[in-house]
Amino acid sequence: MIRDFDGDTTTPRRRAKELCYEMLAAFSQEWYECIDEETNAPLCEGNTEREKNEISSQLSRIAEQFRKYHKI
Repeated sequence: MIRDFDGDTTTPRRRAKELCYEMLAAFSQEWYECIDEETNAPLCEGNTEREKNEISSQLSRIAEQFRKYHKI
């Protein structure tokens, strides 16, 4: 038996979708703190503040579209 965030029972597929959404949402908020494992530099290195905001906005939009599409 698998539990969702509310403690209700759910299917493995549904739970996987919920976890994917949570990862997308978290990444959209914290992506600028991530380090590129090949260059060891911040992912946002070389981007202006405006570009960072645009990227964050697009990542949030993608997470929201994922949530709506999968009815999470």
